[in-house]
Amino acid sequence: MDFLEQTRLLVQAWEEKSITNDIVFSLVMKNKSICRRLIQRALPEVEVGELIYPKSARIFPLQVLSR
Repeated sequence: MDFLEQTRLLVQAWEEKSITNDIVFSLVMKNKSICRRLIQRALPEVEVGELIYPKSARIFPLQVLSR
């Protein structure tokens, strides 16, 4: 497979992604402007206020959890 064919397949795969794809969802949620617009389109009757991101989950070593 040549470079152009690989590029075409990659572009096609990206274009077929939707918000249900984990990577796309993560990228949208990380960008407050895009995230706000998505929420406003999905829920037009809701006034979107400030977006606040929770702290990411913390992973504790197994030794700490077993005490």
